[in-house]
Amino acid sequence: MAEARKYADARVRVGNRGYDVTLDLSKTYSTAVALAGEGMSEQLRETFLEAARETFGAMEGWAAYAMAGEHVGGKIADRVDTSGFLGWMTVHYSARPVGGEVGDPHLHVHGNLANMVLAEDGKWRTVGAGGCDILRHTHAADSFVKARLRQATGKRFGMRWERHAETGAWEVVGIDEDLRRAFSRRNAQIVAAAADDATAGEQKLIARQLAEGKDTTITKADVRAAWRARAEEAVDDVDAMIRRAIPGPEGPHGPCVAGPGGGPVMPSPEEIAAFIWRRDGGLAASRKAVTRADVLARVIDACPFGVPDLAAAEALTDAVLAVDGEAVALPTGGMAHLTNPQRYTHATILAAEQTIAKSAAERLNEGAAQLTVEVAEMAVAAFETSRTTDPLRPFVMSDEQRAATLRFLTAGHGVDVLRGKAGTGKTTIMSAARMGWEAAGLRVAGAATAAVAASKLRAESGITSATVATWLVDIRDGGRRMADTDVLVLEEAAMVDDRDVAELLTAAAEYGVKVVEIGDWAQLKAIGVGGGFKRAHEITGGLELSENRRQRDTVERAALEAWLAGGRRTALAMLAEHGRVHAVRTPDEAYAAMLAAWKDTAGRLEGDVHDQIEDLVVLAARNADVQVLNLGARELRKKAGELTGGHTFALAGASAWSWPPATTSGSSATTTGVAAAVTSTSSTATADRSPTPPRAEPLSNGAAWPTTAATRWNGPGSPPTRSPSAP
Repeated sequence: MAEARKYADARVRVGNRGYDVTLDLSKTYSTAVALAGEGMSEQLRETFLEAARETFGAMEGWAAYAMAGEHVGGKIADRVDTSGFLGWMTVHYSARPVGGEVGDPHLHVHGNLANMVLAEDGKWRTVGAGGCDILRHTHAADSFVKARLRQATGKRFGMRWERHAETGAWEVVGIDEDLRRAFSRRNAQIVAAAADDATAGEQKLIARQLAEGKDTTITKADVRAAWRARAEEAVDDVDAMIRRAIPGPEGPHGPCVAGPGGGPVMPSPEEIAAFIWRRDGGLAASRKAVTRADVLARVIDACPFGVPDLAAAEALTDAVLAVDGEAVALPTGGMAHLTNPQRYTHATILAAEQTIAKSAAERLNEGAAQLTVEVAEMAVAAFETSRTTDPLRPFVMSDEQRAATLRFLTAGHGVDVLRGKAGTGKTTIMSAARMGWEAAGLRVAGAATAAVAASKLRAESGITSATVATWLVDIRDGGRRMADTDVLVLEEAAMVDDRDVAELLTAAAEYGVKVVEIGDWAQLKAIGVGGGFKRAHEITGGLELSENRRQRDTVERAALEAWLAGGRRTALAMLAEHGRVHAVRTPDEAYAAMLAAWKDTAGRLEGDVHDQIEDLVVLAARNADVQVLNLGARELRKKAGELTGGHTFALAGASAWSWPPATTSGSSATTTGVAAAVTSTSSTATADRSPTPPRAEPLSNGAAWPTTAATRWNGPGSPPTRSPSAP
């Protein structure tokens, strides 16, 4: 305590001290630097550092300002110019070691920027806007350094660049693809340890966990020798490859593809606008609004021969934003003192919003698929009777469910919307409504984003369904499916891209089809751009379901409420505290814990093995994880004496198929589905589209291969079997 009292009044500064801005490169350029001769390697390195210095200069213009005054009481602080950033660059030539070997070539720069700038009034202040503009312009900085490198290397060394078909990154033409992959061991290590959909933050965490210490005793010559040796294992003639990649300004292709006046053929503003706003992978893929900083980054990246300087990039961005029919300016809100604060959306997104709102408003009370109240009440009563299995305990819809069903059947809105939290019985409502409409001779169909969701809607509500993509293809091909429909139920409508919803609503209005949208914007967001579901709900005065009729457990009900209210951490903490969620540190620990839990649960389940499959499922993010879990489950069953060997099955359209397979690599979701159902009684599924065994029926993405299509061919010790006609 005496020692503690000495420091009772001590203070530790916990504020932000600075920023680390990393300028990275494509692997092929780092490979060229690593394998070129000493002189050329130094020229390539210095060319990159020149581009890096230019980029930090651009970053100064975007973000190295200060703020004077306060943002309180109606006052707005003033933006003040400064002398620029205070910091330094650290150059790295390689990635961290993997497996104790020299790290792969990886030329990159860390720009360490202090969180202090000297304002023009002579005062030292922190970087303006809390450094927000540094973060907002990191993508533009990344695009700019690479664009300047493309321009400089093309002019000086005759190097050509092409966008990689898989990664989308600009790569040096001539560097062998197999060598590029061989020199990407660190990335492969991180990807192998992370899930396919791991966030950037999760990948960084895994990278830190897997990081190996650098060997400070190894020399530059040793490193280059190690790189050369590994390259010669992958490429027949390394020197010839380097000559192709760096032909010189007088090489066979010259500095670039020649256009008018001998300069590069640059894409037009119209071509760039079409590319950066494309539906698949462009700025409009999943965001409704973007800033000029976002557009600037994409415009720079779209230039195959780079840009001569920042002024040219800014001017080209202005020209791209001025292209008719593409970007639409939005009111600038929020922190107007930021750099490049202007906001934009795309014309197709704005048009979709307008179409959804217009359709919902114009089709109110139009009499679409409308039944009388008396007929609707009879339909509800008939549905409740059909769901009753015990006369002493009749099935009764809740007041919320009854009100929603009657509204769908009697209101007559051409577009009707129902918001329902998880477990509130949305599918039950649609099943009852279907019975009412079909009793009146109306044809009901469904649509969902995924094939599995469409199959679930069909199985649980009796509504014949297809994917949204299938409906859109039909609409564009003449609309035969829409013409044969009176009511279209759009399942999980909040997940559907507004542009797709707008196209569905337009076709539905043309054919007089009633559209019923069901979902919840608080559960799952749209895969693309969303918000139209909530707007349509407001316009139509849609009903809401709040009574949870699925979760019986009080902990799970409370956690669900917390989750839907935005308390994600609270919900997970509640589930973890009561043993519903378990966190581990490594994949191996996760495998062991999952298999132990599966084995324990399977042992406590009664009934035959097929009943266990229906009541127990093991899910994994990747096929590699599925393979490990399935093989692990099989080994546990073998040790328990439940399995004694492999089995071969007769399949429709094929002579036979055996499990386990001869190799353990490249397993697919459908393969693991069979393995789980037949040999390990754990059901696993992923959304991969890897090659699958022969099958008679098409398989929905994400579904397990149905085991009822196979009958046992041979093999002792197999699980109990059912006839092919069993459910």
